[in-house]
Amino acid sequence: MVSISFEKYKTNMLYIFGAFPPVLAGFADGDLETIISHWSLAAVYGGIVAVLLLVGLVSVGGKHWPMLRPASFIALAVVVSSATLFLAASSISLSMQSSAGGRVHWQAAVEFWACGNELTVREPHGLSGFVGSPTLHQADDKLLHYDGTPVDSAALTLGSFVSAIGGQLTEDALLVPLNDSGYFAPSAGSQPSLVMNNILTGKDGKYARFINGQTCGDQTAEVQAYAYTFQTSNNTYIQHKLADPAQYVPSPASATPPGDCIVVEFGPAQDRTDKLCHSYGVRDQNRCGQFGVAADERKGCGLKEIL
Repeated sequence: MVSISFEKYKTNMLYIFGAFPPVLAGFADGDLETIISHWSLAAVYGGIVAVLLLVGLVSVGGKHWPMLRPASFIALAVVVSSATLFLAASSISLSMQSSAGGRVHWQAAVEFWACGNELTVREPHGLSGFVGSPTLHQADDKLLHYDGTPVDSAALTLGSFVSAIGGQLTEDALLVPLNDSGYFAPSAGSQPSLVMNNILTGKDGKYARFINGQTCGDQTAEVQAYAYTFQTSNNTYIQHKLADPAQYVPSPASATPPGDCIVVEFGPAQDRTDKLCHSYGVRDQNRCGQFGVAADERKGCGLKEIL
């Protein structure tokens, strides 16, 4: 019996589908959902190519070899039906293995801070309207978007999200992709000069890089992350520091709140952060005024943090 390793199998597929960048990117990723979805994309591409070839064959050779026509039409039907069945089977397979029973759209608010300054994550360019992958991305709204069929919790982590948008998050380092200008949120920053030495230029544009042991002014700093989780039963939320930020899986929710508020922060070591995501702040009964909610509009400020 011939045995082929999974890695060698992926390498062969990369070679076969190398002409199609979306397929190439999908096979390079390791989670089941991405591989199956890009296999589906490969089936669509292959079906289109096969249909074009068959139509061309009938158009060019049909006049000289009439017997080609019925065989080509049969082959065309087989190609179309096979691609359709493959797409249907892929969708059913993902749904059966999904912990949520099918496709979902989950969100969590995510903010990045450094030395007391909020960083503005690189904005989307082009027609896609998002930065990242179709499954895991942000859309210039300070939100982690997961739009897919969850079958692998590793694909849902905070670290996977940061990687998808072009950054990196580890226990001792943080890399945040930035725009070419306007690195900081206009209303949230005290001393941008403390961060400027950490802003570099890479092949894809500007980014900010922070490593444990660097300083904010005269204070030694480190990469930390905090999650605010919502309690629907009593309209409260609680903050906790994440022991392993990259492996954190946000709470499944289609809006924020009840979706998590996550603050990734480079600064002096501390057990709590005083930063709060805007979507939580505008509804917090004690802090909504700080987030710009007028006094006569605070009836909706019903959230309370449990300290």
